[in-house]
Amino acid sequence: MNNLVKSRNSPLTSSKVYSIPNTFMVLIAGVMIDKLGISFSSIFFISICMVGSLIFAAAFYLPYPLLWLLLGRTVLGFGGESLTVCQQTMLGRWFTGSFLNFAFGFTQVSSSTSLADSPPTATTTLYKITYCFKK
Repeated sequence: MNNLVKSRNSPLTSSKVYSIPNTFMVLIAGVMIDKLGISFSSIFFISICMVGSLIFAAAFYLPYPLLWLLLGRTVLGFGGESLTVCQQTMLGRWFTGSFLNFAFGFTQVSSSTSLADSPPTATTTLYKITYCFKK
């Protein structure tokens, strides 16, 4: 299993499992937001993301972990980008004019910063966190 996770051509490192559901789910998400409202839709998509993350996290404790890992990423893919559609709809309703441009720009900058900052933060803090939970 370790060789599969470390491989560059691994299905876990490729974004296909996450991005394939998003090719059509964002369109469904837009219709869902219009019909059911932003509040219900955002809670629904957050729940889908949580279920996908839980499946992914529990995969190593279940039989056939690769299957569960792929399923977790797929479920997360159904909710992840749809949640971004909800976020942009909320920003569009909350801000107007030049403030809307600033809000969209701020969300892009904060997203890019968190992606750039994640690997260094993980390498410096992960050892400390795992050390706390050792028996």
